[in-house]
Amino acid sequence: MFAILGVALAYTPSVSYIVPLVFLLSWSSKNLRITGLVFCCFFLLYAHKSYQFPSEPEIEAQGIFTVESIARQSGPFNKTLLYKGTFGNIPCRVYIPLNKDRPIGSKIPFTGKLQRKDDRNYVLKLKSWENTAPGIPEWRFQLKEAFLEFLHKKIPDSRSRVFLTSMITGDIEERLVSMEFGRLGLQHILGVSGFQFLLIAAALGIVLRLFLPYMWASALLLVLLSAYFFILGPSPPVMRAWAASTLYLLGILLNRPTSAINALGVGLLFELAFDPLVITNIGFQLSFICTAAILLVYPPMHRLFLHLLPRRSLSDLKQFPLLDKHAYIISALLRESLALNAAVHLLALPVLLCLFGKFPLLSLAYNLFFPFLAAISFCLLLASLACPFLFPLCNAFTKIILIITTYPPMILDRAIYFPGMTLGWAVVLTSLIILLSLNLYRKPQDLPGNGKGSLGFG
Repeated sequence: MFAILGVALAYTPSVSYIVPLVFLLSWSSKNLRITGLVFCCFFLLYAHKSYQFPSEPEIEAQGIFTVESIARQSGPFNKTLLYKGTFGNIPCRVYIPLNKDRPIGSKIPFTGKLQRKDDRNYVLKLKSWENTAPGIPEWRFQLKEAFLEFLHKKIPDSRSRVFLTSMITGDIEERLVSMEFGRLGLQHILGVSGFQFLLIAAALGIVLRLFLPYMWASALLLVLLSAYFFILGPSPPVMRAWAASTLYLLGILLNRPTSAINALGVGLLFELAFDPLVITNIGFQLSFICTAAILLVYPPMHRLFLHLLPRRSLSDLKQFPLLDKHAYIISALLRESLALNAAVHLLALPVLLCLFGKFPLLSLAYNLFFPFLAAISFCLLLASLACPFLFPLCNAFTKIILIITTYPPMILDRAIYFPGMTLGWAVVLTSLIILLSLNLYRKPQDLPGNGKGSLGFG
């Protein structure tokens, strides 16, 4: 949190950031207070020096465009290829229509115009360029294109194919699918995040444990997940999931305990060091907010829902009639789902109102069950890649669950509108919710699972 405040102060100076900073300082222990201030100052200076943005709305540009990623993107009127990269130390984007010649290479000499869309968003319009030797971004793009062509043969339904491709490659090709999921508050399902990364890690871990000892399986799993991360590229949710998985597996290999909170902190610092401007990325914001909600806000929410749906002991459960046993299992699953859903939405609400000015009520209902259905669909895809005869089942199941997103119940198709939520107030409210969840009067070292002595920070 100190590091994020430092970067935020560098790019968008605001007095409102002082409020969460004061809360953090008053809540922290003396050692953590000093460490936090060091992180805040370091990242403030680091972010300030990382990029220099021109003040002119448009300038003639000539030089080298360094490509970082290439992906398909569906716009309102046509489909394009989106190149993300840098010109000098200015992050910018290049849009190339699919039916036009496109630049190839990792460092492309060009002439064109650099246009400012907002304070931190620049578009590079190429007039001419020279192709160079293909680099890693081009290789990643070609590999994703080959996988897309493979799925095109195996998954005949176009919407199912787009949905499954987005979950395994991170690229969302169809604008309509993205709009439908955004309407339902399910944006986190599209694209690769910790949700899909965990499923892949679990599937690979189970397979490896069938043939290898535990330590060897963990080492090979670390290599495979790193290779998958290298193929996908350093998008914010993928980088966070990879950093957390790497820290966990290194803890196993080095026989050191790891903490989920520390793993989240390591991933956050790693991403800010890689690119401080990542704090403006919606994927980064929602990914870390939702993960922090699960780790920090979910426990008190779970205790709250225990009053509504109490936990029973095993001895009491054995005395229940058969029907009551099944009812209790359903109520226990409902309790977990409600607590998790409430925790994530409570912490994410200020950020969502700041980003979009509204919050869809359908999100409360759909996030109770649709992530589970998406997980089944994703697991079917992984199984189909190993056993191709399962592709028809994967296609049929995915097609059915996507009908639910196309025709939501109209009675819930409402939204909470609050266009006046500023970034400063979103930071203040988010910080307050986190600190209240941890209990302002408890010290960090007294919290369960703080990772003291673990590999990471503690």
